[in-house]
Amino acid sequence: MPRSHSSRCRNKFGALLLGAVALATALPASATTLLFESREITFDALPFSRNVYQCATCSVADWANVVLPGPLWEQASAKLLLPDVTAVLPTPPVGVPATLDLIPTLPGDDHSFIARVLDGVILQADPTFGQLATARVERDTQFTYTAGQVVHEITDTGGNRYILFSFDLAASATWDVTQIDGIAGFISLPTGWIYSSRVTTQDEVYASGGIADVFAMGGAAAFQMVPEPGTALLMLTGLGFVTARRRSLEDQRPEWPTTRAF
Repeated sequence: MPRSHSSRCRNKFGALLLGAVALATALPASATTLLFESREITFDALPFSRNVYQCATCSVADWANVVLPGPLWEQASAKLLLPDVTAVLPTPPVGVPATLDLIPTLPGDDHSFIARVLDGVILQADPTFGQLATARVERDTQFTYTAGQVVHEITDTGGNRYILFSFDLAASATWDVTQIDGIAGFISLPTGWIYSSRVTTQDEVYASGGIADVFAMGGAAAFQMVPEPGTALLMLTGLGFVTARRRSLEDQRPEWPTTRAF
């Protein structure tokens, strides 16, 4: 439930889909993980297609110092990432750099390539969030929601289920993702879609399998489509994985994972 009656955050469509796509850390009951992304707009499938980079070592203060490389770039708002994440870092397309230095105040390259948004469909315009849309995101990730964690889900008119994995940091000051129905008054969905929340009774693990189907509520919240129970508990093993670690908001400088799969 909302803790106050502040206005909903508003985001341009240019930043809408991609708080959805990253690798980072997780949300224990008493702490949160921050997710920082910069994106290069590409012409493969406008207005959706993006090359997505993450700053894994950023603090909120660092994020204010990002210098984008040009007009075809955008900086996403800071997000909370709700599940624990394990991921294979992808090889960028030919001609796309694997790392970038976008923050002059940090030494060396501070952004790493993590995903591509391939295409999408605008489902509905929204007066607060701009656009409600689905997209296909190329990334190889595993999300783990731990037993006892509150999860927020939406169901589309075809019965497909999506689970919340990123949420706008500014909005989280008002809407509590750790509570049942904690974002009910914030959610805006296409006609006929349904919101629900629950507490997990065991660890739930969802793997993207290389392509994730994502619903984005403007730039404010992102949900990933998940299989039906019984088919979703997929564990990834082997070399080349980056295991996300839990950190509190006070841990402003997490170390960049040392295992990469470029």
